[in-house]
Amino acid sequence: AATLASGKTATLDLNGKTVTLSSVALGNHGTLTITGAGTLIGSGANTVTNSGTLTKSGTSTIENSSTTTYYAISNTGKATLSAGNIDASYRAVLNSGTGKLTVSGANISSKDYAVHNTGTEETATSPAVKVTSGTIESTTSVTLCNDGTGFINLTGGTIKQQAANSVIVNNKGGTVQVSGAKIEKTGTGGFPI
Repeated sequence: AATLASGKTATLDLNGKTVTLSSVALGNHGTLTITGAGTLIGSGANTVTNSGTLTKSGTSTIENSSTTTYYAISNTGKATLSAGNIDASYRAVLNSGTGKLTVSGANISSKDYAVHNTGTEETATSPAVKVTSGTIESTTSVTLCNDGTGFINLTGGTIKQQAANSVIVNNKGGTVQVSGAKIEKTGTGGFPI
């Protein structure tokens, strides 16, 4: 696997190219920025596994084509998705452990959960997941699922669901605070929250 070690800093500029990872993840334990145009696509493993500091900028796409098990991004560190697209045939982004995920402009789309939190960060000032702008959407399942005790802070952006499921589900006693985000439910069945 290609892995950035702890203490190292790197920028991956996709530069209009398509990079394909088969049964191997791009691992980050340091400080990694993924930028530019182009596509980073994985299958048979998570596309990006982050335990360091990850920033997604530029118009590029991080994608995963696996239909079960794997995510486009699995985060246990600090991930900021500020631009471009995160797409998945199964689930797009997993935030777990003490991971902190910020969506501040990226568009996230998947067939199953678009954002899946099992993380434990539980205050409004230090949430597990914070959404300030961008679009998060699932085409067939729950869009944002909180399966942890973490705090989900939705101050902006659009979270939407077009099929017969709820937009947001809070399963494990965590907190979901909506104070500016748009919750859009267009399908039959399910609930906004």
